[in-house]
This record gives sequence, structure tokens and C-alpha cells, in this order.
Amino acid sequence: MSNLFSSSVSLSERPRLLANTFVDSVNEFNDLQELILRDNDLIEILSDMLCKLNGLIRLHLSGNKMKKFSVNWNCLQNLVVLDVSGNEFSTLSTHLWEVLPSLTTVDISSNPLYCDCDIIPAIKELSKSPTSSFNQGYAICVAPESRKGQNIFEISNSACKDSHRAYCRLQ
Repeated sequence: MSNLFSSSVSLSERPRLLANTFVDSVNEFNDLQELILRDNDLIEILSDMLCKLNGLIRLHLSGNKMKKFSVNWNCLQNLVVLDVSGNEFSTLSTHLWEVLPSLTTVDISSNPLYCDCDIIPAIKELSKSPTSSFNQGYAICVAPESRKGQNIFEISNSACKDSHRAYCRLQ
């Protein structure tokens, strides 16, 4: 479902309209394994929108305008692949893997990543195996200035002290 909305549908209205497709449906979507919602200028996914997609294992949200990804704790328990490339995420949290226990692969490339010490735990999670992150060469820091242009997988946490790390959410 790429380019799903006409230009006359406002950005703020799109998440609600999309949620109505799934939340209000009598269908449980048990056989739906892959959902492609790329290039829809989505600014968010409502946290309960995907709860009926029990069989979903791949979710593609690339090319949207999302700054965060929220999902209810009991939703998307079988999700293995999450593609949020080409959005507006500035950081990533390990909370993502707590909420999505089956998640093994994430694509966060082409996002304006702020590579401070708070992102280090997520980078470690993404680095657990060669398949943990797609397009690793395109996950580039835009800030702070000292790390601008650096690949997130080349960041050392030696400059970060445990006292400066904060629990952050996927933004």
C-alpha cells in the first residue's frame, strides 16, 4: 500500500484513516505476514493500529515522515523485520526489542540520527549479528557535530560514561 493517500488527505488525518482499516475491521488478519506502507507521508502509526495483525512478521514503513514508532505491549509479538528507513527518527531505544520480542532485523538507514550516548545501547542491539540491521552503510549521524557524517556502527562508547546514559524511547 504505497502512496495510499491522495494529496488532499492531511498528514494528521492519515494515521487515523489507516487505523480504521485495521482496528475497526472484524477480520483478524491472521494470515497477513507482510505489510508495506512505504511512501505514504505517515507521521505516526497509532499504538493499537496493528494489534490485529497477529501473523505479521515483516513491516515496511520506509519513506514516511515518522519520528517515533509506538506499539502496544501485546501487539506484533511475531514481528521479525521492521523497516523504518528514510523517516525522521533521531534516536532509537532498546525498548523496541522489549516490546517486540521476536524482532531480529531493523533498518534505520537514511534517518537524521542524533548519535549521542543514549543511542549506544540500541547500536549494540543492532550489532548483535550481521543480519540485525539492513543497509548499515547508510545509518549516518547528523549530530552532534563531533559525529556528523559518521556511520552509527563505527561509534565507540568509550567517550560515554554510564552516568550520562539515559533511558530513551524510540523517537
